[in-house]
Amino acid sequence: MSNEYEAPRYGNTDVRVLSVDDLPEVFDLLTSHPDLNLFILGDLENYGTEQPFQDVWGEYTDGILTSVLLRYHDSFVVSQPGPIRPEAFRQIIAEYATAFPPGLMGSGGRHIVASGSEPVIRSIAGSAAEIPQSAAESHNDPESRSRMPLAGTLRTMHFARIDSPEKLPAVSEDRRVRVAGVEDVPRLMKLYESINEFVTHDTQADEIRSSIRAGHRTVAIVEAGDNIVSTASTAAENSRSAMIVGVATHPAYRYRGHARACLSHLCQKLLEQNRILCLFYDNLDAGRLYRQIGFRETDRWAIFSLEP
Repeated sequence: MSNEYEAPRYGNTDVRVLSVDDLPEVFDLLTSHPDLNLFILGDLENYGTEQPFQDVWGEYTDGILTSVLLRYHDSFVVSQPGPIRPEAFRQIIAEYATAFPPGLMGSGGRHIVASGSEPVIRSIAGSAAEIPQSAAESHNDPESRSRMPLAGTLRTMHFARIDSPEKLPAVSEDRRVRVAGVEDVPRLMKLYESINEFVTHDTQADEIRSSIRAGHRTVAIVEAGDNIVSTASTAAENSRSAMIVGVATHPAYRYRGHARACLSHLCQKLLEQNRILCLFYDNLDAGRLYRQIGFRETDRWAIFSLEP
């Protein structure tokens, strides 16, 4: 996509495709919010700017980098701070969506999403109330596409972080929490498949193995006999932060403190490496557990799914 992209310009603001030479400036900007920017930080550290499945754009205002948009496959992530002129990023996402052949998006196909801090994503998506009707109806206006709202659905969640082990509960020796290896993935998938809330897919096991080998994921587990009965994982690990995902306990082993033990073990390990840990949630019971461990809510996270 980057080879065909023509950067939009709005007054003193312009957006352009970024290269490896721009990364020092990008990291300086993103590390001002290492929690909310952890997906972009992780993808840039792990894959750089030259992969066919990844593009990165920067918004410049008066020649100063002010915001970043990253595409990883069909997922767009917007940095914090967000763009000063959101219509530029809106145009990029809209053009990517309209390039899809008919029928490829939607049920059974690929899904385009944009995620980030809720206020930022709302500004990117836009709303009909913000768009002048004359611009939305005019086919002769070359910038009308960027001013029209994106069509889709918005899901919001609590965003929380922990940067100190102060409140972490101690893990008893008989709990036997350990970090999983690639050889444990088949039993981990068996646990995921036993939980109604989890959606698994055919390539997930290979993706987990690959990310463990690459050092992008850490998985804590509790075992009972030959089975893994509880787990918590990281994703998007980078040198400054990581996201907690995949917190799960087999229904027959719940309410015994296993998930708390996995979380505590995982947090202790990464906090010792001076990394911030983040997560998002919309389950109130899960939120209580996270707060007891020491997570505190700092923002709202949003995922915008584009309609076909």
